[in-house]
Amino acid sequence: DASYAGSTQNCSANVTLHVASSALQAFIAGGARRVLHLRSELELDASASENPDNIQDPISFRWSCAFRLVDDLESVHDICFDGNFDPMWFPRTSRIVMAPPAVSHSGIYTFTVTVEQNGVSRSTSTQITVIGTGDVFPIVTISAYPTSPVIPSALLRFVGQRQFPHFLDVEWSLRSPPSFNHSVMQTQNLRVPSLTVP
Repeated sequence: DASYAGSTQNCSANVTLHVASSALQAFIAGGARRVLHLRSELELDASASENPDNIQDPISFRWSCAFRLVDDLESVHDICFDGNFDPMWFPRTSRIVMAPPAVSHSGIYTFTVTVEQNGVSRSTSTQITVIGTGDVFPIVTISAYPTSPVIPSALLRFVGQRQFPHFLDVEWSLRSPPSFNHSVMQTQNLRVPSLTVP
């Protein structure tokens, strides 16, 4: 309204406002790249993920991990191993904390979270470079079959059980007393970690 010397004039305008909807947003705290020591705690936090237009319906979370060595740009493994050399298992929660040592090996880990609400999903990733001295060692046990006393002509089979990433190799060796003229050396992949001795 405007007033001039006692007179009044009215002016109006119609304005149409269009409010755009906001999409579901996936977010991992800490940024797209981080550096972590091998003996450190690892925290993955996607609790800031949201849908500004729908704060009532729940959001589900699904995590995954990929791993590669720092000096190997080609070989990417879609299974990561924790500090106990077990395959990583992720609860379907927004925040995950792994006690040290969180991972089995130094290298580059890419953690991805997929958030979903009412059939709509969004994903985002964070790349964590884990550095360390490599002082986390595999756990290896060897079992012999048969377990009872055997005769000299029998076959012995040794099976190595390990908790370690599948891309490592193992070398078997056999040492006999000096009176025995017998020597065996075999190198093979850990996917078949057994040795048969005639």
